[in-house]
Amino acid sequence: MKRLTRIVATLMLASAACTPALAADWVASEDKGLKVYNFREGTIRGLLVCDPEEYWDPPIYHFILEQSGKGFGNTTMTISKEDRTVALSVIGDAIVSSDKKGWNTLIDMLSEPGPVTLEANGKTVVIDSAKGLASPCRKE
Repeated sequence: MKRLTRIVATLMLASAACTPALAADWVASEDKGLKVYNFREGTIRGLLVCDPEEYWDPPIYHFILEQSGKGFGNTTMTISKEDRTVALSVIGDAIVSSDKKGWNTLIDMLSEPGPVTLEANGKTVVIDSAKGLASPCRKE
């Protein structure tokens, strides 16, 4: 029995060592001329929509963050990465691009690999993307 336990433990360790580490990443799609980017990791979901070709009037740019299927309502969200921080208004669960400089800072942070921390209503969410967001969503 002791030998069987060792064999099972060895097999479990070997299979764990062979399992690749998976990191969540952004998935791109298009809908009615809009660029759509989804991020899902566990209970966290990020949805970024932008209109770089300006198909819509006015152009649509927004970011929605949900945790366990719930948005953050109307509040201010603080987003930080390394030594950068920006505070953006959340209206109806979405950050909209009305603050061009703040919006571009958000896009820059999400575009770089690694963790981005988002805080609102006493909750902290971390989006950790292995590749970063590859999008044309900066506002010029």
